[in-house]
Amino acid sequence: MRNAVVVGAGPNGLTAAARLAREGWDVTVYESAPTPGGGSRTAELIEPGVRHDVCAAVHPSGAASAAFASLQLERHGLTWLHPEIPLVHPLDGGRAAVLHRSLDDTVAAMPAADGRRWRRLVAPILHRFEAVNAFTQGPLLAWPDDLVAATVFGVRGLWPASLLQSMFRGDEAPALLAGLSAHSCLPLDRPFTGGLGVMIGALGHAVGWPVAAGGSQAIVDALGSVIRQHGGRIITDHTVLDLRELPPADAVLLDVSPKQFVSMAGNRLDGRAARPYRRFRYGWSACKVDYVLSGPMPWLSPEARRTVTLHLGGTFDEVAASEAAVQRGNVHSAPFVLVAQASVVDPSRAPDGRHTLWAYCHVPNASPLDVSDRIESQFDRFAPGWRDLVVGRSVRTAPAFAAYNPSAIGGDFAGGSMAGRQLLARPKLAVDPYRTPIDGVWLCSASTPPGAAVHGMCGWNAAGRVLQTSGSYT
Repeated sequence: MRNAVVVGAGPNGLTAAARLAREGWDVTVYESAPTPGGGSRTAELIEPGVRHDVCAAVHPSGAASAAFASLQLERHGLTWLHPEIPLVHPLDGGRAAVLHRSLDDTVAAMPAADGRRWRRLVAPILHRFEAVNAFTQGPLLAWPDDLVAATVFGVRGLWPASLLQSMFRGDEAPALLAGLSAHSCLPLDRPFTGGLGVMIGALGHAVGWPVAAGGSQAIVDALGSVIRQHGGRIITDHTVLDLRELPPADAVLLDVSPKQFVSMAGNRLDGRAARPYRRFRYGWSACKVDYVLSGPMPWLSPEARRTVTLHLGGTFDEVAASEAAVQRGNVHSAPFVLVAQASVVDPSRAPDGRHTLWAYCHVPNASPLDVSDRIESQFDRFAPGWRDLVVGRSVRTAPAFAAYNPSAIGGDFAGGSMAGRQLLARPKLAVDPYRTPIDGVWLCSASTPPGAAVHGMCGWNAAGRVLQTSGSYT
């Protein structure tokens, strides 16, 4: 029996382990923290019985994940909960840009001409969604199985959001595009930002923007269940700082950052081979605030009360100004804020009379700033009176994120910047970016394609490469 060692029990490491264990490999996972999870943990941060997602909270990419579907995580306790509306982007005066699950409903909620333009952007992706989704869940340098689908994505993928927004005349469509594109953690005039925004919007139409019942920890628990069902082991409170500490194995898969990999490899990785990993650039971090509330948020927009996910930031220009400030090393006085109110669809998050609120804004890498007051100013703008509901709150800054998860270098929760070459070179420009220069060692973290989000595809793809090279690929 072949054996594998996985270092890091985040969603990607666990997905890699689950795939190999299911194929009959003897798998051991080592995790430095007391519990598995990485960026997908749920905890009681403020009040007993009230459960908050520590990092990731809403999972359109998870709902679309080929890895999670193949592993049949629903059989291991994972349940997706969908709000009535996937996403709302409030505007002043109680108005809002609304991403409905139905493309027709989304178009109908926009000014007529803008609705037609939104349809032209998104409909071609939806018509070939399975193929486009498959192409974007792996290395973009690979030859696509469906060339038409890759072309459909490529035609849209390279555009900056600032250029795409010029298609529209009203406020709603540009604002919606701005919030979606800001998930790139890049200024909105950069290439790919608009394409990413359109693709994330298409996810909302195709699979929704669900949360995991009970919290994001449920995804990790389901992956752990698959591993144990097939005889694998997860060993926590076990830090690996050097590859020489690991037992002999046919394959070693590392759910760690390139910087960590260089440190763990020591003198086994030097010179030209080490260069891509040493030069790998890390991206923005976040200042995050969790709240316990005594009632639902009093959003001025009626649609905002029917969703889990909100983008707060106003017009396209306002969101663009916020993200440009982060790129300059600052945080705007009115930042773009991402919000999740999971208890809208998941009463298990809090007992009767309590509600959860999760929010963050982007900050420069390693910034120690606590900008919770600026986040709250956006709540004042779009949900006046909300302060009367606050029972308690917890703030986590970029250094706290880095301390919580050693793979989040400087608090970078996305596994590295997507600017410039790193859109394709994650962490190096190669058809097989998972294989490292050290024989038998593979990288499977969010620093490999397809990058950030809780979808497990980085681990799934890396494990697939291991199976291919071992002659046991399925």
